[in-house]
Formats: sequence, structure tokens, C-alpha cells
Amino acid sequence: MPTNQKIKIKNYSARIPQWKKIDKEIQQLTQLYNQIDPGSIQTFNDFPLSQKTLDGLAKSGFTNPTDIQREAIGVALQGHDILGAAMTGSGKTLAFLIPVLECLYRARWTINDGLGILIISPTRELAY
Repeated sequence: MPTNQKIKIKNYSARIPQWKKIDKEIQQLTQLYNQIDPGSIQTFNDFPLSQKTLDGLAKSGFTNPTDIQREAIGVALQGHDILGAAMTGSGKTLAFLIPVLECLYRARWTINDGLGILIISPTRELAY
């Protein structure tokens, strides 16, 4: 080994494990759920959502919630049931799915855990 070559040594002991970061994020988000005020929500970033969900929304082009999303997401994150009615294309599906994804994130659900969500929705023909 040449004497003029420097050896790089990395110290990993100061790094916080990823699972500890996720646990801390989940704890912080959960504490904010009861403080959600739909009237003050202007963007999805105003909701206490995981960074993964916020990144996915931004990547998909979603920045501002619709009225049904603004009203429903906070209620669902608090663990309450939702019965919402809104026009086609108003964002009802996303208003339902965001809290479901957040629930799976808080539960640290992985593909190894099996089925995490089963959504059964009647078609328009069955609604009459």
C-alpha cells in the first residue's frame, strides 16, 4: 500500500437508525391529529401526513385538497367514520385513501404482513 494514500474511515455509530426516525415521525404525526382544523387547510402539506405520503402526492401533481378532502381527511385520521357525498371527480376516493395509507404507515405494514386493505365499493348499478 502506498504511503501517500489516505484511508477513509466512516463512523456509523452517530447515525440514527431508520426505524427510530419513522417511530418519531409517527409519534409526532399522531399527536397532531386532534388539532386538525379543516378551515385552516390550504395545501396537503397543512395536514399531518407522513413524508412518504406528501412526496407521493407532490409527485402525482396533487397540491391543494378539494373541499371533500379538506373536510374528510382530518376526521378519518382521527379514527372517525366518514359518510361523504360530493360530485363525481371531486376527490372522494383520494379523501378515503390518504387516511388508509397513513393507517398502514403507522402500523408499519409491509408486503410480508399480507393483505392490508380490502375496499369493497358498489357500482352505480348496485346503488339503486
